Amino acid sequence: MTQIISPVYTISADDHDNNQNKKIYYSIETENEHFYLQTSMSGRLFLKHPMDYDDPKQKKLYNITIKAENSDAIPKRFSKSHLIVHLNDGDDLNPKFQSRVYKAQVRETPSLKQGEKLLSPVMIDSVDIVARDQDIGINQTIHFSLFNDTENADLFEIDSESARLRLVKSLDREVTSSVDLLVKATQSDDDQRYDVTLVQIDVTDVNDNVPVIHLSHVHVLLRENSVVGSFVTSANISDADGNTGFTLDFIPSGFLTTDPRTGEITVAENGIFDREIDEEFQFQIVATENDTLERYRSQSVTLTIEILDDNDNDPQFPIHQYHLHINESTAVGTTILQVNATDDDVSTEYSSVTYELVGNDDVIEIFHVTQHGDVILSRELDAELMTSYRFKIEASDSGGRKDGCEVEVWIDDVNDNPPQFVDDVITNVEVSEAFQLNTTFATIKATDADANDTLQYSIRVSAHGSNDDVISRTFHVTDEGYLQLMRGLDREEITEYRIFAIVTDGVHVAEREVRIVVKDENDNAPIFVEDLYSFQLLFRTKDFNRLIHVGQVEARDLDIGVNSIVNYSMCYDESNFAVEGETGQIFLISSDFDFRGKNGVFHFCVAATDGGLPPMTSHPVHVSVHVVREDYSPEARMLTENYHVTEQVERKQLVTSLEAKDGEAEVGFRLSHPLFEMTSGVEIWARANLDAEALQPYYDVTIETYDKQQPHKSTNTTITIYIDDVDDNPPYFLTDHYDVSMDEGTVTSSLVQLQVRDDDRDDVNRNHVFKLEADDVTSGLFHVDPETGDLSNTRAFDYDVSRERHYNVTVIVESRHNNNNDDDVITAANPRKCDVTITIRDVNDNQPKFQPIAGVVSVCDDDVIADCYLYRMQLDEDAGVGMTSYFVIADDLDGGANGKVEYSIIREDGDDNHYFDIDTDTGELQLLRSLDYENDDANEFHLRVRVTDGGNPPKHNEASLLITINNVNDNPPVCDVTMFKFAREIVDETAKHVGRLQCHDNDGDDVIYRAANRVGDDGDRISVIVDELTGDVYVSDAHRDATVTYVVDVTDGKHHLPIQVEIKTRKCKKFDENLKFERKIYNFRVKEDAQPDSVVAMVPVLANSSMISAMQLIDPSNQFHLDDVTGEIRLRANNTTSLDYDDVTCHVITSCLNAFDQVGDVISAASVVIHIDDVNDNPPVFARDHYVINVRENSSPGEFLIKVEASDRDQLPQLRYLINTELLRVDDVTGVVTTATSFDREQQQQYNFTLTCDDSIHRSDVILTLTIDDVNDNQPSFGIDEDHVLISTNQFHGDEIVIYSVKAFDADQDDDVIYSLKENYDNLFSIHPLNGVVSMFKSQFSRNYDVIIEVRDRTDELLRHQQLHTSPPDDVMLLHVINDQDDSEAVKDGMFIAFLQKVHNIDIQIPVSAGLVVERLYVTNRSAVVVFFISTMSPLPFSIPDPRIGEIVTNRMLSRSASYEFVVQVEDACTGHVFDRAIVRINISLTDQHSASLTNHDVGIPYDSNIGYQIPTNCDSGKHVDIYNEEATKYFAYSPQYCTLVLVSSVVHLANQTIQVMLYEEKGNVSQSIYAHVTGDSNELYLYINHSIDEIRTFDIVDSIQRCIGEEVRVGIVKILPLNDEKIRLNLFAYNNDHQLINASHFTRLFREKCFSPEVDRNHLFPLNIVGLETALEAKERRQQVKKPALEVAVASLAIVCGLLIFGFLLIGLIHFVNRERRKFENQQAEIIALSKSELPQMNIYMNSNDDNQSPLPHDGAIELSHLPPSNSFVPSKAANEGEELRKMKMLGVCSSESPTKSSSQVSLQSFHSNNTPTSTRQSFPDVVVGGDHYQLKTTSSLFTAHEMKEMKSQQTVL
Repeated sequence: MTQIISPVYTISADDHDNNQNKKIYYSIETENEHFYLQTSMSGRLFLKHPMDYDDPKQKKLYNITIKAENSDAIPKRFSKSHLIVHLNDGDDLNPKFQSRVYKAQVRETPSLKQGEKLLSPVMIDSVDIVARDQDIGINQTIHFSLFNDTENADLFEIDSESARLRLVKSLDREVTSSVDLLVKATQSDDDQRYDVTLVQIDVTDVNDNVPVIHLSHVHVLLRENSVVGSFVTSANISDADGNTGFTLDFIPSGFLTTDPRTGEITVAENGIFDREIDEEFQFQIVATENDTLERYRSQSVTLTIEILDDNDNDPQFPIHQYHLHINESTAVGTTILQVNATDDDVSTEYSSVTYELVGNDDVIEIFHVTQHGDVILSRELDAELMTSYRFKIEASDSGGRKDGCEVEVWIDDVNDNPPQFVDDVITNVEVSEAFQLNTTFATIKATDADANDTLQYSIRVSAHGSNDDVISRTFHVTDEGYLQLMRGLDREEITEYRIFAIVTDGVHVAEREVRIVVKDENDNAPIFVEDLYSFQLLFRTKDFNRLIHVGQVEARDLDIGVNSIVNYSMCYDESNFAVEGETGQIFLISSDFDFRGKNGVFHFCVAATDGGLPPMTSHPVHVSVHVVREDYSPEARMLTENYHVTEQVERKQLVTSLEAKDGEAEVGFRLSHPLFEMTSGVEIWARANLDAEALQPYYDVTIETYDKQQPHKSTNTTITIYIDDVDDNPPYFLTDHYDVSMDEGTVTSSLVQLQVRDDDRDDVNRNHVFKLEADDVTSGLFHVDPETGDLSNTRAFDYDVSRERHYNVTVIVESRHNNNNDDDVITAANPRKCDVTITIRDVNDNQPKFQPIAGVVSVCDDDVIADCYLYRMQLDEDAGVGMTSYFVIADDLDGGANGKVEYSIIREDGDDNHYFDIDTDTGELQLLRSLDYENDDANEFHLRVRVTDGGNPPKHNEASLLITINNVNDNPPVCDVTMFKFAREIVDETAKHVGRLQCHDNDGDDVIYRAANRVGDDGDRISVIVDELTGDVYVSDAHRDATVTYVVDVTDGKHHLPIQVEIKTRKCKKFDENLKFERKIYNFRVKEDAQPDSVVAMVPVLANSSMISAMQLIDPSNQFHLDDVTGEIRLRANNTTSLDYDDVTCHVITSCLNAFDQVGDVISAASVVIHIDDVNDNPPVFARDHYVINVRENSSPGEFLIKVEASDRDQLPQLRYLINTELLRVDDVTGVVTTATSFDREQQQQYNFTLTCDDSIHRSDVILTLTIDDVNDNQPSFGIDEDHVLISTNQFHGDEIVIYSVKAFDADQDDDVIYSLKENYDNLFSIHPLNGVVSMFKSQFSRNYDVIIEVRDRTDELLRHQQLHTSPPDDVMLLHVINDQDDSEAVKDGMFIAFLQKVHNIDIQIPVSAGLVVERLYVTNRSAVVVFFISTMSPLPFSIPDPRIGEIVTNRMLSRSASYEFVVQVEDACTGHVFDRAIVRINISLTDQHSASLTNHDVGIPYDSNIGYQIPTNCDSGKHVDIYNEEATKYFAYSPQYCTLVLVSSVVHLANQTIQVMLYEEKGNVSQSIYAHVTGDSNELYLYINHSIDEIRTFDIVDSIQRCIGEEVRVGIVKILPLNDEKIRLNLFAYNNDHQLINASHFTRLFREKCFSPEVDRNHLFPLNIVGLETALEAKERRQQVKKPALEVAVASLAIVCGLLIFGFLLIGLIHFVNRERRKFENQQAEIIALSKSELPQMNIYMNSNDDNQSPLPHDGAIELSHLPPSNSFVPSKAANEGEELRKMKMLGVCSSESPTKSSSQVSLQSFHSNNTPTSTRQSFPDVVVGGDHYQLKTTSSLFTAHEMKEMKSQQTVL
């Protein structure tokens, strides 16, 4: 520092002048701030102020210009000189350290105690201590030293020259954490110049101390199943080294976790504390350093946790499915099952279990369960009412936790019911004696209420009776109750049998007497009383030309009734004799014969025929008539009357001796015959060795008797000589071998009747006896009836056990003589033999039995396999459809078809059975539908398999199968979201848990998380670690804010699912420990439905501190913000993402809360944890969008249908199920749907119900469609009881004709029926079993028949076994078949004329031209004179032009679909008598080739439109167009003239509705659909515009409005109404794309928004000059408000006037009213009469016009339709035809006299209009088409209200 008192320099100048000129003055020319001259004369230069060399701003060099001037001289002279001044430094400053405080670090020395001298000093290199002399120019040497008076200064040394510090003694950071040293820097040349600095040495820690754990409690109580995060205790970990990062390890691990910031020990995510497993847990807790290399571990601390019991265990049944069998005789109160559910909870408070039986009302009444688990029978069982019960037993503990088991109780039948004969079991049976053997003629049907009882039928004869043995061999009853005939019947022998039918079930016996009446068959031919008739007739001459009685023959028939009536006839033509048919009297009918030419004896034969069908004729009887002339003298007289000789006599036999008488002469005899000869003149002898079998039974021998006079007279006498037969021929079999079959298990009285023959002529000689030839095999097994030859078995055979199934029996036949009532058997040397082979037929007498299945586990024991068939199978869920890996096996001991078994599944258990089918032959189970273990309603299927054999009737057995579906890994892992997003604040770079991946596998497989791969590279370096097992995600190396995305592979070992994980990290600054929030973590809860900008939390405000300027909330989710003034944490107001608990992966949002100081550094921080609480804001969702199930009709209430399931994303609600019907029940908790009633498919086939799931706030609905499966529960019915058919023999053109067709109706879905005839009716009739066609065979048709037709439900069983006559019919019908040849009056009067077909169903397709014959009707008697009429008053497009033919013809074009039904009756043409009626149903439909696509357009029509309102169409006027849909014809008709639709009926009642009119264009193949919207006040919008009516173009208006309003709605104009010259009103309407009208209010609002909003360019989009807009309702209200004041004045004025005039007008008005009503009534009567004669369809509805309606037709009032028949399809009316037809009938002679004809109730429509309507009241209107007919619209002056029309119709009916 320079001094200012000393001159810097003295300037001197010389001037060689003298005196005054020598005086010199000095001055400084250069301006400066530092120098000055003391005086101008002295020249000494001084400093103005001190100068500091050490000041860096101080200049070190100055250039000064000095001027020396002799200013006193003249002239002045000067000189200048430059002075260079150098500033030099001086030693004026002390040394100075570069820093006032130095900071250094030194590591502690852990091996030595504090203060121990180090063996080698430790250099402190972390600091450079520098001090310099402040004098720049003359720096002196500096020496450094320590002040020894500071604490711990002795521990260090300092180098005096370099100032390097050395630690010379040990330091312990735990004793001294820092040392402050004072270092002195002294100038070497002056010890007074020095400087001092502070060196702060931080002793850095060396990790030489282990952590120490301090628990707040070492023994705690914790409730089991505590949720994750439940507080257990807190741990405070201290470390003398100051370490703060520790990891607590718990042994055992996995149960507890700790918060490293708070030290709170909580329950870990996998921490499961189960009181039932461990009552107490002891954990060894060890703290491990995190951030040190040594990672020292603390001494373990023991934490004891005592677990408190909680109700966390459901009661558990050891078995969840019980299957048991009990007898129905089990006593009430018996314990049938004991269940025991255990609860693992330890405390008695939660472990006590109560039981409850859950089922339908029937089950609850029958069973109950005690609190000890005993299932007790409460009511008697009856297996006949119910064979099984299924119910559930629920075990509940005191906390409401439940478990259930299913119990299936099969009721085993006990034989406790006696068999009962059914009511219709026959007690009187008629059996034809010609009935076929071994066939069934009646059924003895009995039932047993016991299901498993096998009924055995037998018969016994009465206790007394002579024919018991015959009866037992005649009848037999099978095991099925079929009564069979085993031995032929002979009514002539026995007419009636009485037996007792016995049925037994092995214990009980029931019997019923059956009376069997043998019905006569024409099996006996008439037999003449005499073998030969011989008559002698004395003929006299006077007897010529007379009828002479000869004698009488008599034949008798053992049959009865018509079969026994005998009619006699000649065997051949006989001209001389005749026999009377009924009496057998024989007469000589001709006398012109020469009896002598025949020796006076005439022979002929007479036959007797009975009246049976077919008739039987007797053997002819020979009749000989000996005619003797009275005047012939010779005559022979026989000495004996019997002329018999015996065959096989070895000598001659005397036949007779003769004698003659002739009073005049001697006589002689002559005989000429090969077998006979005359000896001794008077004896006739037979030759020897006659053979009766080779000769005739008798011979007529003529003996001539002559006299010996001349001329000879002779006469012939004929005698008959019989050859008597003797037993000289042995019997022999007709065949040597018989093959017969018999059913096993039966003993029959006649297997076969052996047929033998005996060649002896007479029956008396044909006696024989049968016997069996001895055989060791067949001995005792068979028996032959010695008389009849019936071979029978003596014991039953078992086809399935016996080895022998064929037996050979030899039968011997021998002759037998009956001598003195003693049988004399003649044994021949070689008797005739016959071999009979008997084959045993298999009978279905064994029930098929299931066998153990290989590879399938049987629940039943092997020794009781016959009674238990429940098997358990397993099937993988990925089994393919059609898989047949499992099968069942059943055997049947029967053989052949009886042993062939078929398998089927009993479809009675709902949807389960539809998953499987079974091969009927192999028993292989086939999978029909794919399985899904995760989504199917059940993973176990209970099937009932039935095996049925092929017997008749079949036998069956059943088995239960339990198929368990195995879960297969067929589903990939599924995650809650496709991308997981996590946010985490980061304080340091250690690993931090950011969240957990929530994934699962529907198969239940463990999910593994692997390979976290980075997506992209945006520079953010964050390491991500994913726990493979838990899915926990950790981040490390996060040193700044970053967002990264990783891909994690989620796998179940088979499938892989890549998911993305987005992680956002926010770096939180470290803060000063001394200034911090009260808590490190602030926990808050907020509901997910919190509103934006709402306060969710409050944190303490630290801004009042002088060191804290602001607070900030760092929220990674960007959901919340902090008000640092109030401390309020709010949900952001502009938050676009809601707090959706159900969408976020983690329900906790963690944020950083920072407090900043004045310079912006973070001095305090805390974590704000916001827990999102779930709110019930999601509706339940059903697992399916639509449930479709089936149930069989008539199923019992309570049948299981389906289990529905719904899920709710919310965690809170308890779901409850409801259904909107009382027909079904749904369990409100489980969702099990059962039936509440029984359904009938014939009443309704399908139902749609609404299932609702309610979570107390939201409801979700789903449609459940229930289809009723048909059960054959309805019997077919004919609908009529009887009918008639008339048959004539000339109807036969072949051997068979169809005479009738019958139809029965069955309400069931499968309405197939079988028709049959009750009897064979002389084999004349047959009926087709399927179509009901009755045929008749050509034969003698001599009488009438009452044919009973039966109908039965068609079943395969019925067809297979043809048991038509063994089961009762469902309905019967009596058909009277009348012989046309019958001369009865009833037939002559035509009483049996009937339609051959009662119901005609006809389908025709449009278009149909007029005159088409659609059907022809036929009656039974086609030759009868009948007429056909349609019996209906309604107009039809059909008629019968020719009543005689019966053809139904279309009378106009048909071009729309419709259905008609009418009645046609047939009448007598002359008398009008109605014979029969038939129903005709005609259905008209559109052909496929004309069903083109529709073109649609919409029109509006005011609801108050007048009749005649026209709607234009797009049809071509040159084509035929008609309305297709019948419904539209009620309101519209089509006008071909103008191609418009014309309104023909009022639509007032259809306001706000839409009528669809479908037009069909015949030739163009085009259809169009017009939607006529009937607008009303609620649908019309009034738009007011300033336009002239002439300037309006409707297309522009609609187009402008449509462009403005958009495509949301469609706009149409109803009408345009001019209000004045410049203003008009548009009546608009709107409809949507589904052609539905839109309400005017909605239309107006939309109109205003779209077309009047500010942003709409009205000039461009809407050029109309709109001045107003309102709805029709608003306009109506406005008009009412305007009219209201005027109306009030008018009412007041009118009241005054009326008060004055009312009395006067009252009388006049009354008179006028009476007259008017009288006239109106007369007019109505006239109209009614006219209407009753009109063919016009009732299509007119009359209404008054409305002045607001602009009708396109200029008229008001009613509209008539004038009928104009097309020229090509005119059909004369019935009235016009009837007169002509009647005239033709009279000309043909059909009607013999004038007969009243059927009066017509219809008059020509055209004549009605011309005669009844004045033409002056009509105007011209367009023609319209109604159903193909052309009409002309006309107006009338008549107006009728709806009430008047109703009265007119009623009066019309009366007329």
